[in-house]
Amino acid sequence: MAAPQREGSLDLPHLTTTATQPDPTLSLPPLPTTKPIPPSPRTPVPLHRLHSSYLTLYRPLTSVKDRCILAAAIILALAAGAPLPIIGVIFGKIINSFPPTADEINTRIGQLLGVAVAYFFITWGWATAWGMIGERVARGLRVRLLQKAVGMEVGWWDSESLDIAHRLTADTQTIQLGTSEKVGLFLQSVAYFLAAFITGFILNARLTGILFVGVVPAMFLVVYGGSKIVSKYAKRAVDYSEKATSVAEGAITAVQVVQAFGAANLLAGKHWELMGPAVSCGIRRAVAGAAMLALVFFVAYSANALAFWEGSRQIAKGLFKGSEGAGTVYTVV
Repeated sequence: MAAPQREGSLDLPHLTTTATQPDPTLSLPPLPTTKPIPPSPRTPVPLHRLHSSYLTLYRPLTSVKDRCILAAAIILALAAGAPLPIIGVIFGKIINSFPPTADEINTRIGQLLGVAVAYFFITWGWATAWGMIGERVARGLRVRLLQKAVGMEVGWWDSESLDIAHRLTADTQTIQLGTSEKVGLFLQSVAYFLAAFITGFILNARLTGILFVGVVPAMFLVVYGGSKIVSKYAKRAVDYSEKATSVAEGAITAVQVVQAFGAANLLAGKHWELMGPAVSCGIRRAVAGAAMLALVFFVAYSANALAFWEGSRQIAKGLFKGSEGAGTVYTVV
């Protein structure tokens, strides 16, 4: 007798499975060749591939007010290079008219006071303006960097181990130092160099030309060669110091392992081996810097001696009008 079926069960027929062979007449179409997907235009570029110029640091100055402050800072910094040659001209006139009269002394003192007051306000103006520019540049870069960081994908943070806090603080502070008062000092130095030589060529072109040909190339060679040597030894000292520091940090991090294997003396010797060349390179860098500074002063005082010698020759030959010789030579020097 057949067993009764339970309620809710299914009466399935007997199923048999047979192995099926593939039909050789049937063939699958070839798979389409996939081309590599080009990177999205929003894909961030690695940090080590980014290149920019110094002027791009001032891109955050987008408002009209910021650009007006930048223009005023540049103009005032360039104007700050003119008062010192003017003071030299005034002293030269005092020497030419020596001994001066009381009225002439009062006139020259008033001129010196006027130039000094103008120099004070011009210097205060460019220092304040460049300080504001540095603050605004740093603030704009922080805002842009934070906006870019917030908009980045999560995968980018996994591939780029970026310390965003260090970028927002230390790096922007470095940029602020390089876009503020130091720029004003550089522009003032360039303006002073040009104004001094223009004044010299107006007063005595021959003497100024001799000094220009003799001093500028020698000073350039001294500064350029000395900077190369100093930077070379400084780089070597930094490299050796970093290696020695990494050894010390590794030993301190794994201090238990170092004590367990008794490797303290070995690591200390390794650290000392790396610090020895660093100290040697530091001493050589100091000697090279001192030699460069000594050569700079030697060239400067040699130029003064050459100017007074050539000026005395011109005075003896009567190449100056009246008593203008000594004051003109002083002004050119």
